[in-house]
Amino acid sequence: FSAGFYENDPEKMRVLIERYIELCGELKQTKNQVSALRTLGVLAGDRGRADESLSYFQQALDCARAQGDREAEKECSVRIGIAAGQAGMAEHLSGILQRSVLP
Repeated sequence: FSAGFYENDPEKMRVLIERYIELCGELKQTKNQVSALRTLGVLAGDRGRADESLSYFQQALDCARAQGDREAEKECSVRIGIAAGQAGMAEHLSGILQRSVLP
């Protein structure tokens, strides 16, 4: 799935991709759903939304497994690990900042 025209407007791109996923489901084009869900995961991660990113990557992983697409499954698993690490790091840094603030 290509960013194309909306690459500088992540919110418009997210809406467009979500609609694309709906259409893929209606047309039984599930292979395309994996790619679109991965793109949504990347967009969410880029905006600092780790939990949302994890959710999209998990959905993509579930679709890849259902299709028996081992390559996509591996990629999604790696992306889930990266997103989980980013989420953990954000929480860790937040905790450090909270503890470092003087009363």
